[in-house]
Amino acid sequence: MQVVPNDMIDAFTQVGGIRCGSSYWNATNSSWPFVKLCLSQDMIEITIRGLVSSPTVLQFARSDIRGIRERKGLFSAGIQIEHKRCEYAPFVIFWTFDYSGLRNALKQRGFPLIEESYTERLN
Repeated sequence: MQVVPNDMIDAFTQVGGIRCGSSYWNATNSSWPFVKLCLSQDMIEITIRGLVSSPTVLQFARSDIRGIRERKGLFSAGIQIEHKRCEYAPFVIFWTFDYSGLRNALKQRGFPLIEESYTERLN
């Protein structure tokens, strides 16, 4: 897929869910519609809203991202953001009901998306 020039790309936004913590098994969830992902040319921003708490915002500049890995769940798919931000939980997955739209938006902006086959996930 061809990368589109910066001035031709608008911000991409999706509402979904998030799972974050120290690992998959030691993490908390916030479900749809309490999480919003905004994707610009150089940043991924995830806003988590609670019913009574102030919003939490996770910002990942392109230079903070080691890789973005495809993840499949029971009812949805998402991305795991492998990052360098030590002040954030090391394990961050954004879940979406429109993975193909998110995948295309990431590719258009040249983000490092790692797509694995089923057998690679088992190893």
